[in-house]
Amino acid sequence: MEEELRAVHPKDVEGFFERLGLLPELRAGDLKCHCCGEPITLETFRAVTRHHGSLKFACRKDLCVRELAGLSDEEVA
Repeated sequence: MEEELRAVHPKDVEGFFERLGLLPELRAGDLKCHCCGEPITLETFRAVTRHHGSLKFACRKDLCVRELAGLSDEEVA
């Protein structure tokens, strides 16, 4: 199975959240790391994936990024 990987340059993170319509939530501290629960900020955002139809975010901690990378709709029965 071919996987698609998309990247966001650090300079474009704010625009990325704006395009998602989530910039107000990001600025308010309402977006949390799926793995550790820490607030996601422009400085701490590291990864995002779609899981069961919702977006899941990871902060910059390597452990959180690895855990988030393990989520995928294809693996869930």
